[in-house]
Amino acid sequence: MGITQPSPKAATRAAWFIFIMLSAVLATVVTIAVLALHWATHH
Repeated sequence: MGITQPSPKAATRAAWFIFIMLSAVLATVVTIAVLALHWATHH
């Protein structure tokens, strides 16, 4: 298996991509939770 080490730039880009994806998922979950709580307290 000739796995080449990624360049620092590629590794940084991958890390940022993962970070942004996790942040997007977290933001979505928080938004849904806030909306659900808001809806629950007003009904």
